[in-house]
Amino acid sequence: MLLSFISGPDPEGITPVYYLGRDGQLHHVQSPAVAIKWFGQNWISQITWCGDAQRRILPQYKNDFSKLRGCPITAATPVLP
Repeated sequence: MLLSFISGPDPEGITPVYYLGRDGQLHHVQSPAVAIKWFGQNWISQITWCGDAQRRILPQYKNDFSKLRGCPITAATPVLP
């Protein structure tokens, strides 16, 4: 499951996206190239947008946001968590 805690793609292309791992934690997806590697060309359509128009986290996603940790998924990640 891919999540972003904003309301939609950043027009400048700097959209923080996270993957909900089997370990129950959210892991940062480092770049679009990494997202394509792990989630395919249509990875953007798989994102659940968890923010409102002012980019505030929607109440139903507060628990998901609390699962964030600093472990990035990179091109060198051998297996997804």
